[in-house]
Amino acid sequence: VDIFSTDNSTNDTDQNISLYVINASDIDGDSVTNISNWYRNATSLTIFNFAFDTNATTNITDYSGNQFHASTTANPRWISNGITGGAYFFNESNTQRIQIANNATYLAGNRSFSLEAWFNETSSPASGAFDYIVCKDPSSGTSGWCLRIANPANLTFSLVVGSTSRTVSQTIGGTTNKTHHVIATWNESNMTLWFDGLIVDSRAIKGNVNTNTQNVTIGNWNGNSRAFNGTIDTVRMYN
Repeated sequence: VDIFSTDNSTNDTDQNISLYVINASDIDGDSVTNISNWYRNATSLTIFNFAFDTNATTNITDYSGNQFHASTTANPRWISNGITGGAYFFNESNTQRIQIANNATYLAGNRSFSLEAWFNETSSPASGAFDYIVCKDPSSGTSGWCLRIANPANLTFSLVVGSTSRTVSQTIGGTTNKTHHVIATWNESNMTLWFDGLIVDSRAIKGNVNTNTQNVTIGNWNGNSRAFNGTIDTVRMYN
């Protein structure tokens, strides 16, 4: 493992630090999956960190150190050829999801946070439908946060601030059956959406996010009928 900063002569907190894993293998010479988690002053920078590296239906490992282990409903299918190790395939079944139990302190979204995921959508949502990537969103849509794809191919990050849903979005037509990377951030002043490494939308948003007691869900929301159609991998939430 090699670790580099942008300026090796300093140890300043404004330096970018990069970790490179080179020719990693186990004692038998078998290749291994690298799963990294960053800490600052012994505090994890991720709130949850799912690599989906092993086939599990309960106790899906959260590598953040915060113990937000997840479980599945209605059997989304684990596959071995994800971005890092495995991934989960969702077949648009109404009830398929991965859920993370609610935690009001860490998961509410009422302070600065970022979401990250890799996804490969098999087909775009039908008219009036959605493919949910990760969210904490009740069926009423009156609180919480959500990262999803709306018909026909509109990648959207939304927050409910006050009584209004605020969004940043980008049309991603023609991108099905390809693997993509998405990051969404809110720093209590601005919402920003990245798609495949580029900022695609940003807007100033201030206020308090309406919180709720729903679980965090991956591949669906807390209602039904909005299940993802395709593969989701390496889902993280940062503080």
